[in-house]
Amino acid sequence: MDVVVFLKQVFDNTRMTVDAQGQIAPSSPKMMNPLDEYALEQALGLKDADPSLKLTVVCASADAGAKEMLKKAIAAGADQAVLITDESVLALDGLSRAKLLSAAVATLAQKALIGPEAQALFLFGNQALDTGAGETGPAFAALKGIASLAQVRDVTLDSENPGCVQAKRADSDGVESHRVALPCVLTAIKGGKELRSSNIKGVMRANKTEIPVWGINDLGLSEAIGALRPIETLPREAKPSGQTLNAASATEAAEAIVQYLASLQAV
Repeated sequence: MDVVVFLKQVFDNTRMTVDAQGQIAPSSPKMMNPLDEYALEQALGLKDADPSLKLTVVCASADAGAKEMLKKAIAAGADQAVLITDESVLALDGLSRAKLLSAAVATLAQKALIGPEAQALFLFGNQALDTGAGETGPAFAALKGIASLAQVRDVTLDSENPGCVQAKRADSDGVESHRVALPCVLTAIKGGKELRSSNIKGVMRANKTEIPVWGINDLGLSEAIGALRPIETLPREAKPSGQTLNAASATEAAEAIVQYLASLQAV
């Protein structure tokens, strides 16, 4: 059984800088998408339960510096990593990114870096910090024609049913438990387990691990597949300042509020 986790590199929203035009400075620090960390930790937990599992991490980024993020994943316990880098990745919408990652998985299988796709579990973060769309994982599942389950906060191997995993999914009424047959896609939300820290042995292994870098052509894609192109990014409009209503009593205050609301309605 193979477990493939897809990681996205995003700007660190606690340290990024914005220029006068409201654009994020390209030099702003980047990090692993927070919900992808939870997906990775879920995968590492599965590998703890069955060390024979092969854990692969994949990242598509226009920034070759994403290699450092992948090394962090290997240091934590992943077996191998692949970086797909191309300028077109900057403009990929969720469906186009899913197409790219689908081609990446097919290439991994062709190169025998993973086993048959039919025996694999694919893990995504439920959504990315920068877009918040939450569409890449389900789109990937639709392209592959496999089952998907969103908002998963815990996944375990199903010892009684080989070829299946058990997943707990957050619901508005509580927590649902599911048995899902492989191959399948799960998208992770924030759960009880943060991404584990790396030990010295893991860091040394990560530093020695060669991470292949693939381009669009290596995936059998002759050109960029992005359907959307960003034209302009604008900052949010500033909120108008509040208005103070003075009143000598609660009754006068209520009347003043009613009059103020009525004036807004009239406008």
